[in-house]
Amino acid sequence: MFSTTNNPHFIHRKKLTTFAVGCVAAIFLTAMSAGAQADSAVKFMNQVKADLLRAARRGTPGAFMTPIRKHADVRTISLFSLGSYAKSLPSSRRANYYAGVTQFMARYFSSQSSSYKIVKATVLNPSKREGSDYFVDSKVFLNNGQSYDVRWRLKRRSTGFKIVDVQVLGFWLSPFQRNLFRSYIQKHDGNVNALLVALNY
Repeated sequence: MFSTTNNPHFIHRKKLTTFAVGCVAAIFLTAMSAGAQADSAVKFMNQVKADLLRAARRGTPGAFMTPIRKHADVRTISLFSLGSYAKSLPSSRRANYYAGVTQFMARYFSSQSSSYKIVKATVLNPSKREGSDYFVDSKVFLNNGQSYDVRWRLKRRSTGFKIVDVQVLGFWLSPFQRNLFRSYIQKHDGNVNALLVALNY
């Protein structure tokens, strides 16, 4: 009686089928892994969205302080904002400067939340990666029916993702803040301490 188990063609087809299934499984697992990595940035931004919307409903600078401290890389943003003046900042004053920058950003977001009432926001999936940067796009909807796009630039840190910049209507906020800070320092004869006083006022 003829046995398929001894048929070389059958054995060959069986091996090919096993190999094909293995390849499909490997491709599927790779895709799932890539998706999970992308989703981790999106998941982080969904938490940021919830915290910022909660702060926006309150509308006070104090309400924005918590999500900024929690989700933003304040140190990186602060030093970038000083530009070439960063070397003039004494190490003993850095904590005071970081606190001032946090307060400055909280005041800015508070003023924007009172001018532009946000109804909802949507975080888009997946994230995009360029080198060490992760980009997550979102769309914000206002109570007047208008909407605009917001792009978030993230860095992976030991504690998870942190925001290092935000792009609104095509403009990145960190370069805008750096120009503002440097202009203020220049008007005060290059005195970085003048900026610290203004930030912590």
